[in-house]
This record gives sequence, C-alpha cells and structure tokens, in this order.
Amino acid sequence: MLSDLADAALDLKCGTKSRIPPFVPHEREGAVLPLDEAVCRYYVRLSVVDRPGTLAKIAVILGQSKIGISSVIQPEGHEGKSVPLILMIHDATNAAINKALARIGKLAVIKAPPVMIRVENFE
Repeated sequence: MLSDLADAALDLKCGTKSRIPPFVPHEREGAVLPLDEAVCRYYVRLSVVDRPGTLAKIAVILGQSKIGISSVIQPEGHEGKSVPLILMIHDATNAAINKALARIGKLAVIKAPPVMIRVENFE
C-alpha cells in the first residue's frame, strides 16, 4: 500500500508511469572526469594582513595560473591586522586552483591556510 502511494506521488511529480531508476551507470552518458580536470567556479576565503599590495600579490599568482577573479569582498580592517579576503573565482580546473592556492598560502601576507569550496552548476 505504501509503495503504491510512493508510485502515485512519483507519477504526479514527474508525469511518469514507472519509477525513475535510482542509478544510471556513467558509461551510458559519458565518463567521469578525474577531479583535477573538473572545471567549475570556486569560493576562496583567505585570512590576510590588511596592507597595501596584498590583493595585488594574490592577483598576480592567479593571473599567472590563468585564473580569473569574478568578485572580491574585504571587510574594512585596521592596517597591519588580519582580515578575511573573499574571492569568487571564474571557471578553472581543480588542479589549477589547488596549485595557485598552494603558492598563495606561502605568501608572508597570508595568516591561515586558504579555504576553497567548489561551486557546482547543475545546468
């Protein structure tokens, strides 16, 4: 009885007469990319020293890695203090962003390990 109700709900939601398979092997529609080759946008959060030239040093490394910046947010802080620097990154490979963040993490103006989150687009 309960499974009949679940099937009916599925019919109403998806307009199907049968259940949608829960898993479709990727071989039917293509292949799974290695993570380093995956391309997407990224959210990056850095803890930086608030002094002139900090953003320029970070932007140079990203530019050399062929990675574009979509937006930047830095709350006002006091000179010499550590503040968050938040970047939205244009499409880039996971390998490229990881290499760039490894270089950025070694800069003297960086006060904590960089935090990166992939921003997936399912369209």
